[in-house]
Amino acid sequence: MSIPTPGDLASADTARRTHLVHRLTIERKNAAEEHDAAKHAAHMARRHTTLTGNTLTMLLRSDEYMPPSRRRAAGIRGRASYRQEATQDKRAAEALHAATGAVLRAAEVTLWNANAAGLASIRPLPEGIRADPIDRTVYPTALAAFEFTAVDRRRSEHATSGWRSTAPGPWNREFAAQVIYNWAKTDGAWILADGAGTVFIATPERVIELSPVRRAPTEGDVLDAALRVYGLTSYLDGVDGVTYRVVSTEAGTDEEDIYTRPYLMLYAGELATRPVREHTEPWSVHLHDETGEYQDQVYAAPADLGCAEQSAATARTVAAWLTARADASPTAGAVLRSALAERGIDVIEDVAAFMVPLDSRDLTTGVLSGQYIAIADGDPSVSNPADTHTGWIAALHDLDGEPIRTLYDAMSAGPVACAADSAAAAAAVELFLSTAGAPRT
Repeated sequence: MSIPTPGDLASADTARRTHLVHRLTIERKNAAEEHDAAKHAAHMARRHTTLTGNTLTMLLRSDEYMPPSRRRAAGIRGRASYRQEATQDKRAAEALHAATGAVLRAAEVTLWNANAAGLASIRPLPEGIRADPIDRTVYPTALAAFEFTAVDRRRSEHATSGWRSTAPGPWNREFAAQVIYNWAKTDGAWILADGAGTVFIATPERVIELSPVRRAPTEGDVLDAALRVYGLTSYLDGVDGVTYRVVSTEAGTDEEDIYTRPYLMLYAGELATRPVREHTEPWSVHLHDETGEYQDQVYAAPADLGCAEQSAATARTVAAWLTARADASPTAGAVLRSALAERGIDVIEDVAAFMVPLDSRDLTTGVLSGQYIAIADGDPSVSNPADTHTGWIAALHDLDGEPIRTLYDAMSAGPVACAADSAAAAAAVELFLSTAGAPRT
């Protein structure tokens, strides 16, 4: 059932409005109880994770002074695995806490909007009149929204307009009331109202503007709150009446670039913008490639869960899926190292490059003692994804790091086939080593 607007409610009969407010009051109470329970669960999960981490640290510290033991090593690995599971459970509990918080906020805003439309006790703020002394109980009921955006303008000779603006909000109704009350007691301050719910606190040197926010969080906002716990950013988008949240499969992707690489589309029955209380279809997650072509369904949330539980479960699954995908996608360096190993060539690994010493005895010490071959790509790095690899360059260097001779160069502005490029680079290195006459013992 859709929620009538405050205007609809204002013209509705008293019985209808009273019935709706009663239902919304119960929903708000239930949302608050679920949020409190999730808050407690998140606290306990954090505490458990801390305890398991402390235990693992103690085992590692004591093991430093013990003789080698397979049994003790197995115990440490088991404790480390348990610590990892506890961390995952903690993150899941925090995601549910964030999701229930968004649901609670939606219930509070919706209740206030419905309730405010029929409250005869609401008194308008005096327009352009400063009351002193003033009854502070007037302001919470006189403010026409649950939450406000705040803009603070102060005179500044350094600003082009003469005013410097900041946006400290959003502020809830209670805090906005406190701000208004304290300014109303200040000499030279005026409390102004424009009749549409916007309140101005004005002095000759400063103006604070409080604009009402009547939009409650949507089902998509609840999902986004849970995703953010895992460090994931989702963007709202839509086409032809279908709305959805989009998550890139690659970390750090900006919104303008999100469709230039594979992405996940998340929606509930082809929508992601319903009011929370109208979330009746479960979340589903779908993979698309960088051309927009549909690839596969990644997840479908259980239909018997509420919006918060569904959102938390979906966020956990998406985070786990992205982690598994990243682990399954080899780096360009891993592909190159495999190609070199097939030719019996070992390397000294650095963050930016692989080094192949001409004297293989350096491989034992890990310290270069003479000339070596450095292999890197354009970043330079050996940790870039294989599917975005832009070509290897292999060059002979002296001990001071100065290049002597290029052995292979396939660097390109765009991606190149990593496996083929790595095989070619390894062959070039093998050829040079076979003719260099260096000690490869």
